[in-house]
Amino acid sequence: MMEKELKLAAETPLESITADVCEKPMYEDQDVRVWDIRLAPGESTKLYRSQLWYNYLVIHGSQITVVPHPLSGGEIRVPTVLEHAAGDCGLVHPDGVEMLVNTGDRNYRCIRIENKLMRELNTYKVPDRPPLKTYRPNPNFDRMKEIMKRIPLDTLPENIGTNFYMEDDELQLWGMELQPGDIGDLHYHTKYYFLAFICGDKSGVMPNPLCSDEEFFEMEINPGRCSFSPPRNGSEIAWNIGTKYYRGFQILLKDFVPGQ
Repeated sequence: MMEKELKLAAETPLESITADVCEKPMYEDQDVRVWDIRLAPGESTKLYRSQLWYNYLVIHGSQITVVPHPLSGGEIRVPTVLEHAAGDCGLVHPDGVEMLVNTGDRNYRCIRIENKLMRELNTYKVPDRPPLKTYRPNPNFDRMKEIMKRIPLDTLPENIGTNFYMEDDELQLWGMELQPGDIGDLHYHTKYYFLAFICGDKSGVMPNPLCSDEEFFEMEINPGRCSFSPPRNGSEIAWNIGTKYYRGFQILLKDFVPGQ
């Protein structure tokens, strides 16, 4: 079934292969490059050169076979079969020249977010730039709680980032950019969403007292870490309590059904 792909991989000169997974990125800026990989059963990507660490989120799952260039990486590599289910996500190390083939019986869609800043696991080049939106709040938790209590939940947007990039019929792409001391917008989570940490060192979250009894909590930011969260009807504010510029990349899924 894969004779054509194996033959193509073997006959394509390594020097002619680029880093383009698809014809063009879904979104790209100085920190990230986002690919929207869609394959019907039997279809494949072209051969591409995997050079950057990347996070991925599977929107529609299928069986995917990774076909490597036989000379990539200085050793003989063989195809690898992966069973991808909707909602699968993770972090992948760049691994030479390869193509993806949908060897399953379902349409496949996967969003891949390449991190241009990441050098190795949990290390990255620190960008020096201002965010698009800046807030300098008074760090008074009680005052913030009182303000949140006055805002009806049904009026809150589902703006899960500071920057909206694009959308289609299945998802929205968002980014969160915060300098140390900055906070994001108060927002409401009612749908599945994916989060990948691009850079930063420490973040805090203030839950909305109308939805939760939790107090303000902190988390370490590990570049490359990602998560896929179900709807929880929760509301919160993100806060950069670290000493470094923070950037996260989010995908909001409009009508996601797990396992499909």
